[in-house]
Parts: sequence; structure tokens; C-alpha cells
Amino acid sequence: GLDYSEEDAVLHEYIGKASGNVIVGTLVPIMLSSVAMCVRITEDEYRSSSMKWHRIVVDCIRDRDPNGARWGMVNHLSTIRQGMRKKLQEAGRKV
Repeated sequence: GLDYSEEDAVLHEYIGKASGNVIVGTLVPIMLSSVAMCVRITEDEYRSSSMKWHRIVVDCIRDRDPNGARWGMVNHLSTIRQGMRKKLQEAGRKV
């Protein structure tokens, strides 16, 4: 139940650096602002899901498994997207 935004930011920064892709690294601040927005809109409902997907992505990076990391990231983003869509629709906002 504690605020984890600092740790989440560090994780995203590490992943950006590990990618070796300069563009990904420059997008980290944008990702962090979208993470904060998602947490706010979904009322942090996807905290445990995000932690699960983060672990999978980090494990795949550690194991030098780019396809696994990509799969984990796609699933993580899909889960969050669906959650955002659901919350916005419940609030009567056009999606």
C-alpha cells in the first residue's frame, strides 16, 4: 500500500538503459508521466499485475531473452490498456 513511484521510475530508467536504444531512454520521462496517469485513473487496481509483468520483463532481460521481454511488455501494456479503457468507460468517458 506504500507509494512505489520512485522505485517504478528507477525500473523504467534501468530498462531504458538496458535496451541500448537511445530513443527508448529519451522516452522514459514520458512513460513515467503516463504511468502516474494510469495509476490515478485505475485507482492502482493493476499494481500486482504490473509487478508480475515487471518481474517477467526483468527476468527476460537478465536471461538475455529479447523475445520473452517483448512478450512480457506487450502483455503488460495490453493489461494496463484494457484496465484504462474499462475505467474510462465506467466513468462515462468516450474511449
